Amino acid sequence: MPVNKKQLLRMIKFIAELKQNSYPNSKTFADQLKQMDINENLNISCTARTVQRDIEVLKGEFDAPLKFDAERNGYYLTSNYWEFQCPPLCEELMTSSLLGARLAEDMMPQPLKGSIRDAVDMQLATSNSEFLDKAFIESLIVASGINVEIDPDIFKTVFDGWRLRRAVKITYKSQDNNHSDQQLDVHVVSFHKGIWYVKGRIENDTLKIFAIHRIKSVELTELEFEIDQAIVEDVRRNGLFNYPKLSGITLHCDASIAFYLQEQQKAKKFKLTQQPDGSLIIVLQPVTEFDAMRWILAEAGRIRVLEPEWLREKVADAGRKIIEANT
Repeated sequence: MPVNKKQLLRMIKFIAELKQNSYPNSKTFADQLKQMDINENLNISCTARTVQRDIEVLKGEFDAPLKFDAERNGYYLTSNYWEFQCPPLCEELMTSSLLGARLAEDMMPQPLKGSIRDAVDMQLATSNSEFLDKAFIESLIVASGINVEIDPDIFKTVFDGWRLRRAVKITYKSQDNNHSDQQLDVHVVSFHKGIWYVKGRIENDTLKIFAIHRIKSVELTELEFEIDQAIVEDVRRNGLFNYPKLSGITLHCDASIAFYLQEQQKAKKFKLTQQPDGSLIIVLQPVTEFDAMRWILAEAGRIRVLEPEWLREKVADAGRKIIEANT
Protein backbone atom coordinates (compact mmCIF):
# COMPACT_ATOMS: atom_id res chain seq x y z
CA MET A 1 0.00 0.00 0.00
CA PRO A 2 1.24 3.59 -0.63
CA VAL A 3 2.73 5.28 2.42
CA ASN A 4 1.92 8.96 2.94
CA LYS A 5 4.21 11.50 4.58
CA LYS A 6 2.50 11.45 8.01
CA GLN A 7 2.46 7.66 8.16
CA LEU A 8 6.11 7.52 7.11
CA LEU A 9 7.08 9.99 9.82
CA ARG A 10 5.16 7.95 12.40
CA MET A 11 6.91 4.75 11.32
CA ILE A 12 10.33 6.41 11.37
CA LYS A 13 9.72 7.62 14.91
CA PHE A 14 8.36 4.22 15.97
CA ILE A 15 11.47 2.46 14.65
CA ALA A 16 13.68 5.04 16.39
CA GLU A 17 11.95 4.11 19.65
CA LEU A 18 12.57 0.42 18.93
CA LYS A 19 16.26 1.04 18.26
CA GLN A 20 16.51 2.90 21.54
CA ASN A 21 15.03 -0.14 23.34
CA SER A 22 12.00 1.81 24.56
CA TYR A 23 9.53 -1.06 23.95
CA PRO A 24 6.69 1.08 22.51
CA ASN A 25 3.18 -0.28 22.06
CA SER A 26 0.28 1.18 20.10
CA LYS A 27 -1.18 3.09 23.07
CA THR A 28 2.04 4.46 24.55
CA PHE A 29 3.27 5.53 21.12
CA ALA A 30 -0.04 7.21 20.28
CA ASP A 31 0.25 9.15 23.55
CA GLN A 32 3.81 10.06 22.63
CA LEU A 33 2.68 11.36 19.23
CA LYS A 34 0.07 13.56 20.89
CA GLN A 35 2.77 15.04 23.10
CA MET A 36 4.95 15.66 20.04
CA ASP A 37 2.08 17.56 18.45
CA ILE A 38 1.79 19.76 21.54
CA ASN A 39 5.51 20.36 22.02
CA GLU A 40 6.75 20.33 18.42
CA ASN A 41 3.66 21.13 16.32
CA LEU A 42 4.27 18.07 14.12
CA ASN A 43 0.64 17.27 13.31
CA ILE A 44 1.21 13.50 13.16
CA SER A 45 -0.86 12.29 16.13
CA CYS A 46 -3.32 9.47 15.63
CA THR A 47 -5.23 6.79 17.49
CA ALA A 48 -3.73 3.62 18.94
CA ARG A 49 -5.63 1.67 16.26
CA THR A 50 -3.84 3.64 13.53
CA VAL A 51 -0.49 2.95 15.19
CA GLN A 52 -1.35 -0.74 15.20
CA ARG A 53 -2.04 -0.56 11.46
CA ASP A 54 1.36 1.11 10.99
CA ILE A 55 2.96 -1.77 12.88
CA GLU A 56 1.26 -4.28 10.59
CA VAL A 57 2.53 -2.34 7.54
CA LEU A 58 6.06 -2.43 8.94
CA LYS A 59 5.85 -6.18 9.42
CA GLY A 60 4.00 -7.00 6.21
CA GLU A 61 5.55 -4.60 3.67
CA PHE A 62 8.95 -3.77 5.12
CA ASP A 63 9.69 -7.17 6.72
CA ALA A 64 10.35 -5.56 10.11
CA PRO A 65 11.33 -8.32 12.60
CA LEU A 66 8.95 -7.11 15.28
CA LYS A 67 7.84 -9.11 18.28
CA PHE A 68 5.71 -8.18 21.28
CA ASP A 69 7.22 -8.61 24.73
CA ALA A 70 4.36 -9.28 27.14
CA GLU A 71 6.47 -8.63 30.23
CA ARG A 72 7.56 -5.16 29.02
CA ASN A 73 4.22 -4.58 27.26
CA GLY A 74 5.86 -3.38 24.08
CA TYR A 75 7.46 -4.24 20.76
CA TYR A 76 11.14 -4.89 20.07
CA LEU A 77 13.34 -5.81 17.09
CA THR A 78 14.51 -9.41 17.04
CA SER A 79 17.45 -8.37 14.83
CA ASN A 80 19.51 -5.22 15.37
CA TYR A 81 20.81 -5.51 11.79
CA TRP A 82 17.47 -4.93 10.08
CA GLU A 83 17.33 -1.64 8.17
CA PHE A 84 14.21 0.32 7.33
CA GLN A 85 14.38 0.74 3.53
CA CYS A 86 11.94 3.60 3.26
CA PRO A 87 11.55 6.01 0.35
CA PRO A 88 13.17 9.45 0.71
CA LEU A 89 10.93 11.67 2.81
CA CYS A 90 12.10 15.11 1.75
CA GLU A 91 15.27 16.93 0.84
CA GLU A 92 15.50 18.71 4.22
CA LEU A 93 15.48 15.44 6.12
CA MET A 94 17.97 13.74 3.85
CA THR A 95 20.46 16.63 3.92
CA SER A 96 20.27 17.35 7.68
CA SER A 97 23.37 16.21 9.51
CA LEU A 98 23.30 13.69 12.32
CA LEU A 99 26.33 15.38 13.85
CA GLY A 100 25.42 16.90 17.20
CA ALA A 101 21.74 16.68 16.39
CA ARG A 102 20.56 15.52 19.79
CA LEU A 103 22.50 18.41 21.32
CA ALA A 104 21.22 20.94 18.83
CA GLU A 105 17.70 19.68 19.44
CA ASP A 106 17.85 21.07 22.97
CA MET A 107 19.27 24.40 21.83
CA MET A 108 17.18 25.24 18.76
CA PRO A 109 13.66 26.71 18.61
CA GLN A 110 10.81 25.38 16.51
CA PRO A 111 10.51 24.62 13.63
CA LEU A 112 14.24 23.85 13.35
CA LYS A 113 14.09 21.73 16.50
CA GLY A 114 11.46 19.48 14.90
CA SER A 115 13.47 19.15 11.67
CA ILE A 116 16.54 18.12 13.64
CA ARG A 117 14.57 15.53 15.60
CA ASP A 118 13.13 14.12 12.37
CA ALA A 119 16.61 13.86 10.85
CA VAL A 120 17.95 11.99 13.86
CA ASP A 121 15.00 9.61 13.87
CA MET A 122 15.52 8.96 10.15
CA GLN A 123 19.17 8.09 10.79
CA LEU A 124 18.30 5.81 13.69
CA ALA A 125 15.63 4.07 11.64
CA THR A 126 17.74 3.48 8.55
CA SER A 127 21.15 2.72 10.06
CA ASN A 128 22.55 -0.42 11.67
CA SER A 129 24.01 1.72 14.50
CA GLU A 130 27.62 1.32 13.31
CA PHE A 131 27.91 5.05 12.82
CA LEU A 132 30.44 6.06 15.48
CA ASP A 133 34.04 6.27 14.36
CA LYS A 134 36.79 8.31 16.00
CA ALA A 135 36.33 11.28 13.67
CA PHE A 136 32.61 11.44 14.50
CA ILE A 137 33.30 11.30 18.24
CA GLU A 138 35.90 14.06 18.02
CA SER A 139 33.42 16.22 16.10
CA LEU A 140 30.63 15.43 18.56
CA ILE A 141 32.79 16.43 21.53
CA VAL A 142 33.70 19.71 19.83
CA ALA A 143 30.06 20.36 18.86
CA SER A 144 29.04 19.90 22.51
CA GLY A 145 30.80 23.14 23.39
CA ILE A 146 32.16 21.68 26.62
CA ASN A 147 35.14 23.17 28.45
CA VAL A 148 36.57 19.92 29.81
CA GLU A 149 38.82 17.61 27.84
CA ILE A 150 37.50 14.18 26.86
CA ASP A 151 39.62 11.50 25.25
CA PRO A 152 37.72 10.44 22.08
CA ASP A 153 38.86 6.82 22.48
CA ILE A 154 37.47 6.70 26.01
CA PHE A 155 34.22 8.29 24.88
CA LYS A 156 33.81 5.79 22.04
CA THR A 157 34.55 2.77 24.24
CA VAL A 158 32.05 3.92 26.86
CA PHE A 159 29.45 4.58 24.16
CA ASP A 160 30.10 1.17 22.59
CA GLY A 161 29.55 -0.45 25.99
CA TRP A 162 26.13 1.18 26.12
CA ARG A 163 25.29 0.44 22.46
CA LEU A 164 26.42 -3.19 22.56
CA ARG A 165 25.09 -3.76 26.11
CA ARG A 166 28.48 -4.91 27.38
CA ALA A 167 30.02 -3.96 30.72
CA VAL A 168 33.06 -1.70 30.80
CA LYS A 169 35.89 -1.59 33.33
CA ILE A 170 36.82 1.97 34.18
CA THR A 171 39.38 3.83 36.29
CA TYR A 172 37.64 6.92 37.66
CA LYS A 173 39.10 10.09 39.17
CA SER A 174 36.75 11.64 41.72
CA GLN A 175 36.47 15.33 42.63
CA ASP A 176 38.80 14.80 45.61
CA ASN A 177 41.45 13.36 43.26
CA ASN A 178 41.03 9.75 44.41
CA HIS A 179 41.15 6.97 41.79
CA SER A 180 38.92 3.90 41.88
CA ASP A 181 38.35 0.91 39.60
CA GLN A 182 34.78 0.01 38.73
CA GLN A 183 32.94 -2.45 36.49
CA LEU A 184 29.99 -0.60 35.00
CA ASP A 185 26.87 -1.47 33.01
CA VAL A 186 26.04 1.76 31.14
CA HIS A 187 22.27 2.23 30.91
CA VAL A 188 22.19 5.94 29.99
CA VAL A 189 24.58 8.29 28.15
CA SER A 190 23.56 11.91 28.72
CA PHE A 191 24.71 15.46 27.99
CA HIS A 192 23.77 17.59 31.01
CA LYS A 193 24.58 21.30 31.39
CA GLY A 194 27.71 21.13 29.28
CA ILE A 195 29.05 17.82 30.61
CA TRP A 196 28.80 14.23 29.29
CA TYR A 197 27.71 11.67 31.89
CA VAL A 198 26.87 7.98 32.09
CA LYS A 199 24.41 6.42 34.50
CA GLY A 200 24.48 2.71 35.27
CA ARG A 201 25.04 -0.09 37.75
CA ILE A 202 28.38 -1.10 39.23
CA GLU A 203 29.25 -4.61 40.41
CA ASN A 204 27.33 -4.44 43.71
CA ASP A 205 24.20 -3.35 41.74
CA THR A 206 24.41 0.23 43.05
CA LEU A 207 23.16 2.88 40.63
CA LYS A 208 25.91 5.45 39.97
CA ILE A 209 26.57 8.48 37.76
CA PHE A 210 30.03 9.14 36.29
CA ALA A 211 31.33 12.18 34.38
CA ILE A 212 32.98 10.83 31.23
CA HIS A 213 35.82 13.37 31.34
CA ARG A 214 36.87 11.93 34.73
CA ILE A 215 37.20 8.41 33.33
CA LYS A 216 40.96 7.93 32.94
CA SER A 217 40.92 4.49 31.33
CA VAL A 218 38.25 2.12 30.05
CA GLU A 219 38.12 -1.45 28.76
CA LEU A 220 35.21 -3.10 26.95
CA THR A 221 34.42 -6.54 28.41
CA GLU A 222 32.50 -9.52 27.02
CA LEU A 223 29.99 -9.42 29.91
CA GLU A 224 26.51 -8.65 28.58
CA PHE A 225 23.59 -6.94 30.30
CA GLU A 226 20.08 -5.73 29.45
CA ILE A 227 19.19 -2.05 29.42
CA ASP A 228 16.97 -1.28 32.42
CA GLN A 229 14.07 0.68 30.96
CA ALA A 230 13.09 1.90 34.43
CA ILE A 231 16.40 3.79 34.63
CA VAL A 232 15.94 5.23 31.13
CA GLU A 233 12.37 6.32 31.83
CA ASP A 234 13.36 7.89 35.16
CA VAL A 235 16.02 10.01 33.43
CA ARG A 236 13.52 11.04 30.76
CA ARG A 237 10.92 12.09 33.30
CA ASN A 238 13.01 13.48 36.15
CA GLY A 239 16.38 14.38 34.65
CA LEU A 240 19.78 12.82 35.10
CA PHE A 241 20.32 13.65 38.75
CA ASN A 242 16.69 13.56 39.86
CA TYR A 243 17.05 16.33 42.43
CA PRO A 244 13.84 17.10 44.34
CA LYS A 245 11.80 19.89 42.76
CA LEU A 246 9.87 22.62 44.53
CA SER A 247 6.33 23.52 43.50
CA GLY A 248 4.48 26.79 44.02
CA ILE A 249 7.42 29.20 44.05
CA THR A 250 5.79 32.63 43.58
CA LEU A 251 7.87 35.67 42.66
CA HIS A 252 7.33 39.39 42.19
CA CYS A 253 9.45 40.54 39.24
CA ASP A 254 10.40 44.16 38.59
CA ALA A 255 9.01 45.93 35.53
CA SER A 256 12.55 46.30 34.18
CA ILE A 257 12.73 42.53 33.47
CA ALA A 258 9.07 42.03 32.54
CA PHE A 259 9.72 42.16 28.80
CA TYR A 260 12.13 39.22 28.66
CA LEU A 261 10.03 37.19 31.09
CA GLN A 262 7.00 37.62 28.84
CA GLU A 263 9.12 36.40 25.92
CA GLN A 264 10.15 33.30 27.90
CA GLN A 265 6.74 32.45 29.31
CA LYS A 266 5.78 29.93 26.61
CA ALA A 267 9.13 28.14 26.71
CA LYS A 268 9.42 27.99 30.51
CA LYS A 269 5.68 27.46 31.06
CA PHE A 270 5.34 29.57 34.19
CA LYS A 271 2.10 31.32 35.17
CA LEU A 272 2.29 35.08 34.70
CA THR A 273 0.09 37.89 36.00
CA GLN A 274 0.64 41.48 34.84
CA GLN A 275 0.51 44.15 37.57
CA PRO A 276 -0.71 47.77 37.08
CA ASP A 277 2.82 49.16 37.54
CA GLY A 278 4.23 46.93 34.78
CA SER A 279 5.76 44.39 37.16
CA LEU A 280 4.85 40.71 37.06
CA ILE A 281 3.87 38.01 39.51
CA ILE A 282 4.94 34.60 38.25
CA VAL A 283 4.49 31.08 39.58
CA LEU A 284 7.31 28.80 38.50
CA GLN A 285 6.95 25.28 37.20
CA PRO A 286 8.48 22.70 39.59
CA VAL A 287 12.17 23.56 39.84
CA THR A 288 15.18 22.56 41.95
CA GLU A 289 16.15 24.83 44.83
CA PHE A 290 19.58 25.33 43.25
CA ASP A 291 18.18 26.53 39.92
CA ALA A 292 15.63 28.82 41.61
CA MET A 293 18.24 30.40 43.89
CA ARG A 294 20.70 30.88 41.04
CA TRP A 295 18.14 32.63 38.84
CA ILE A 296 16.75 34.88 41.61
CA LEU A 297 20.21 36.01 42.75
CA ALA A 298 21.35 36.58 39.15
CA GLU A 299 18.67 39.27 38.77
CA ALA A 300 20.41 41.38 41.45
CA GLY A 301 17.42 42.40 43.52
CA ARG A 302 14.85 42.68 40.76
CA ILE A 303 13.00 39.57 41.98
CA ARG A 304 11.29 39.30 45.38
CA VAL A 305 10.20 35.90 46.68
CA LEU A 306 6.57 35.90 47.80
CA GLU A 307 6.28 32.18 48.56
CA PRO A 308 7.56 30.07 50.21
CA GLU A 309 8.76 32.16 53.14
CA TRP A 310 11.77 29.93 53.87
CA LEU A 311 13.08 30.50 50.34
CA ARG A 312 12.73 34.29 50.77
CA GLU A 313 14.80 34.05 53.97
CA LYS A 314 17.41 31.92 52.22
CA VAL A 315 17.73 34.44 49.38
CA ALA A 316 18.05 37.28 51.90
CA ASP A 317 20.77 35.40 53.78
CA ALA A 318 22.68 34.82 50.55
CA GLY A 319 22.37 38.54 49.78
CA ARG A 320 23.86 39.46 53.16
CA LYS A 321 26.79 37.14 52.54
CA ILE A 322 27.36 38.73 49.13
CA ILE A 323 27.46 42.18 50.77
CA GLU A 324 29.89 40.99 53.45
CA ALA A 325 32.19 39.43 50.87
CA ASN A 326 32.24 42.57 48.72
CA THR A 327 32.59 45.39 51.27
